[in-house]
Amino acid sequence: MEMEYQKYNQDYYASFANNYGEKHLLEESGYIIFDLDEYCVNTLNGDGKRNWIYECELGDFRKKLLKNKKKLNDILV
Repeated sequence: MEMEYQKYNQDYYASFANNYGEKHLLEESGYIIFDLDEYCVNTLNGDGKRNWIYECELGDFRKKLLKNKKKLNDILV
């Protein structure tokens, strides 16, 4: 994953975030995104796709993974 913060792209990302209801994610991340190369994820509202994740989403992913890991450990024990 590559971190991207480019001044000239801020307008593009701000416009995209406004159009798909992700403005709060972009601002919470401080306009820091991680490029996913050829992989895509759905936007929050499901109307579009993007090939990056916002920095603040990393914490959410980590929490979900730890929760699933705990469930699996509980099942195995």
